Amino acid sequence: MKQIWPAILALSTIGISQAAQAVPGRLSAIAPLVESVLAADGDDAQIDWTKPLTLEFKGGTVAQYIAAIQSAAAASGGVNIVSFADLSSLPMPEVRMKEVTFMTAMDLLSNVQWADDTGRQWALTVDWLGDAVAINRSDMGRAGVSEQRSEVWSIEQYQPAIAPEDILSSVEVALAMLDGKANVRYHADTGLLIVRGTVDQLNAVQRILKGLEDTKGSRNVAAINRQQAALAEVDMAEAQARLTVASHEHAMLQSRLETTRKMRDAGNLDDYAVQEAELQVAKAEGRMQQCEADIQRAQIKIKTLTEQIANPSGR
Repeated sequence: MKQIWPAILALSTIGISQAAQAVPGRLSAIAPLVESVLAADGDDAQIDWTKPLTLEFKGGTVAQYIAAIQSAAAASGGVNIVSFADLSSLPMPEVRMKEVTFMTAMDLLSNVQWADDTGRQWALTVDWLGDAVAINRSDMGRAGVSEQRSEVWSIEQYQPAIAPEDILSSVEVALAMLDGKANVRYHADTGLLIVRGTVDQLNAVQRILKGLEDTKGSRNVAAINRQQAALAEVDMAEAQARLTVASHEHAMLQSRLETTRKMRDAGNLDDYAVQEAELQVAKAEGRMQQCEADIQRAQIKIKTLTEQIANPSGR
């Protein structure tokens, strides 16, 4: 929110109406937008851009799609979205995404194209301004035949954190929102993703793969935490076994100490024998305390790692 104030102040300096006339079609709705931004409590709008979210959008308008994203990311905080286009009248197809970032879900809008009755095509642009997102309309001219070319990506880098079928599903969702048909092939032996399509389609694939980097990092951290938690479980089990042995040993030494004291009192042993028996009991008690500390340490580690797995962002 803080980074968008200079733009608002600049508009108020030259006059909102003059700004709208200077850039027709892009700032015509700036007055109500400024009021909505000024009324928003942006200082508290801190969203975790990298926290994975799952989206099940059954279709509707772009405005409803954005509302669904904000609802899915509600646990991460809020964000200011400023639109320079009417989003309530734009159709948006069904979207299903699993464990993607907020940025990936929003950037998907820039991969969707619309056309009016005259055949003129246009799309939305998504610009990131610190704590705010600006959405604008971009005119793409008349519909026509676009040149196709091929691109190859290696997706082995995302495995095993992200399965190949999940990557292909994400790519197909993005390509389904664009006009025309792209050819997508995956070569399992080499881990290569091969796509033939227009520049827009190839750019869409590139955006999806870039967004998967965050998902990969999040899943790798979770996998490491699960592994560490499992090792901590083993450490705790070993410490509990050592505690059982140490407890039996302590009981035996304590009994021996009592016998030694009785024999000393009867004049059969001297004080040195009693002191030696007391020392052995003290050592056994120390081993028991060490085992208990190891168990407690493992329990704390398991609890911490379990919380990190359940809440990767730490919020």
